Amino acid sequence: MKLVDGLSFESNSEFKIKIADSEHINLQHREVVSRGSTVGTDVIMARDRSSFVNGLAIGFGVGFLATFTVLWISVFFTSQLSPGVSYAQMISVFIYPLFFLLGTGTVLLTTGIVREYVSPI
Repeated sequence: MKLVDGLSFESNSEFKIKIADSEHINLQHREVVSRGSTVGTDVIMARDRSSFVNGLAIGFGVGFLATFTVLWISVFFTSQLSPGVSYAQMISVFIYPLFFLLGTGTVLLTTGIVREYVSPI
């Protein structure tokens, strides 16, 4: 009887078979994970869900920042087109939506990027 890493085996051939079986199982597990297919395991499904949520947060963050930019440019150039409306009047009307879009876009973008690269799953 041989003792290897706390396991006892009767013969050398039985030990080789056990190692071959464990390597085969590890190879199959790596193959399933590397293909990225969902086979019903919780880890793979959690990673897919987490990646989707992170991408959604990044997408909303970019969308909010783009909307902020378009709204700010619109306010600036609209005030230059009409002589009766000044930039100060236009910005006083749209200042809160601009703050909301800038703040929300920055938070969502930062959250999505940080979670995508730091998330343990």
